[in-house]
Amino acid sequence: MTAFRWSRVAVHEAGHAVMAMLLGLNVLECDISKPKRGRGSSGRCVVVDPDPVGLRRFLVSMGGILAEHLVFGDDRGGEKDRQDGAISLFVYSSKYRRKTSDPGAETIISEVSELFRKQECQSSLKDIASVLDRCGRVDRQTLDKHGRLIRKNLDTSRIMAALADFAEPEISPGWKETISRWTGQIKGIIERIRGF
Repeated sequence: MTAFRWSRVAVHEAGHAVMAMLLGLNVLECDISKPKRGRGSSGRCVVVDPDPVGLRRFLVSMGGILAEHLVFGDDRGGEKDRQDGAISLFVYSSKYRRKTSDPGAETIISEVSELFRKQECQSSLKDIASVLDRCGRVDRQTLDKHGRLIRKNLDTSRIMAALADFAEPEISPGWKETISRWTGQIKGIIERIRGF
């Protein structure tokens, strides 16, 4: 793997972490690993998310892609993120019911994207990506520090209020099984394609 590819994966995973922090979620772990047997490198950002299939999940999934786009001008990673994001939005659109009429999901996505581009988030993004690039892992203390800085320096109250305005979904066991089956099928197809 080239140093550039490794750096790109670091930026991608840092993007998930910063997006989660911006949404007030706790990031437990963030790390990247070297490729195994012909596969690309992989990264992981473990987030405590009370909303595993909704709008927050979509935004955290897209954080890595947005970070790549902002830093490199394009996005190459995030196949699984796109799948997870699509499933989250599908479930969100079919199961969520807003408590009031304003603002809509599009407004929330737009406002979060705007905050993500602010200097405070970009500084944390660069710092976290730099640690991942050098060490392959960011410790919990560093993640917590950046979370506090983002929440202290950026007014996220409108986003938090807007996200709270969405009712939590009631997902039947059938939906959970369907989502799990779809995710497994999509992963299997991608693995077969990569094997060719």
